[in-house]
Amino acid sequence: MPTKEYGRLTIIELRADDFKILRSVHITPTSSLVRIEGKNGQGKSSTLDAIESALSSKRFPGDPIRHGAEEGTTQLLLGERKGDDGKPEPKFLVTRTFSQDGKNKLTITDPSGKMKFPGPQTMLDAFFGDFTFDPLAFMRLNPKDQLETLLKLIGIDFDKLYQRRKSAYDDRTILGRELKMVKGAVDSTDTKQFKGLPAERLDPEVLKKQLDDARAVEHRNQQHQNAINTKKAQLEQMNNSIAEAEKRLRQARQQASDLESDIQHMEQEPQEGGADIEELTTQYQEIQSINARIAERERFKEYEKELKLKTESIQELSDRIDDIDKAKRDAIVEAQLPVSNLNMTDEFITYQDIPLSDCASSVQLRVSAAIGAALSPQLAVMLIREGSLLDSEGMLLLEDFAVKNKLQIWCERVNDGKGGMGVILLEDGMVKE
Repeated sequence: MPTKEYGRLTIIELRADDFKILRSVHITPTSSLVRIEGKNGQGKSSTLDAIESALSSKRFPGDPIRHGAEEGTTQLLLGERKGDDGKPEPKFLVTRTFSQDGKNKLTITDPSGKMKFPGPQTMLDAFFGDFTFDPLAFMRLNPKDQLETLLKLIGIDFDKLYQRRKSAYDDRTILGRELKMVKGAVDSTDTKQFKGLPAERLDPEVLKKQLDDARAVEHRNQQHQNAINTKKAQLEQMNNSIAEAEKRLRQARQQASDLESDIQHMEQEPQEGGADIEELTTQYQEIQSINARIAERERFKEYEKELKLKTESIQELSDRIDDIDKAKRDAIVEAQLPVSNLNMTDEFITYQDIPLSDCASSVQLRVSAAIGAALSPQLAVMLIREGSLLDSEGMLLLEDFAVKNKLQIWCERVNDGKGGMGVILLEDGMVKE
């Protein structure tokens, strides 16, 4: 049913039976500020819950039925206020009944209960949406949470932008750490060592083969010299034997002659010529040193290339974050805010260009109440929990606001069980007369 057929609706009558800790409550508001008061545990919160549960499809208590009862019921008679002083004209009777099987039944009829409207929950959602904005709860939020709450209430969801920004920010952080390490490697490299180096690495294999060949020749020559030394030792032994055994002199001399002949023949044989090992070793070590410096230069170039790539990637991520932040700022600028002189920055809500959290408590209360009233234009009802946090001045301000804005504000407060002018006192789940 189109909501434009009706003006703002208010509660003419509340009935709640066996709902939560309520036994039987019947309230007919007579003022703009409906003060629900009493000691703790007497049914104040259950009364406000009864209103929420009747109208909302999302605000059901975990245990809606009073202990020992078969079912719990909450019922609202809603009326349309016409004119400044006229009484609300009854329009709808909203009844929600909770059963022990965890289910609930919602019906909406005309005030007489004879004509039933189809699709009752769809009808309520179209009328009211989520009307449960609490000005005091809003005031207690930190500035950033206030901003996020208001954005969601006016239909702006930054979750996707936040996830995209967080992803880009995290990637940039990781690249920043890697960039710092690469830059450290570049900065700590002494590039003077690269001066005069050839463009490519040298090939030490040819020189290494020459060095190996020279070492092989040296080894063979050493073996030959060892053989000569052995023969000389044998000659010396024979000469000693001649002195000791003259009877074997002839034989020994002959052997000595033979040995001398062998020695002369071997000494006359030419030895293999080998390259200068020391020089080859020096050349090989020089090539290894040059190649090590070239390798360091190659690493340096890779560092420079990686530094450039990471710097570009970080800049790209920074640009992406800036674009996301700009999209967020643009969305805030274009948002249809519910209260005049209300604005938003990236971090908090402002009122008349002053951060809302820095405004006087009375201003914060008026602005928060105005936000709540604007967010539910079809229902002129507002629920305030923990009203005990308000002093007498705050209560007067709230009542004045309700009267001026043609609102009905239900405010839950703790007192010592004493009634008073305009106070609806609850005791043991019932209205105390």
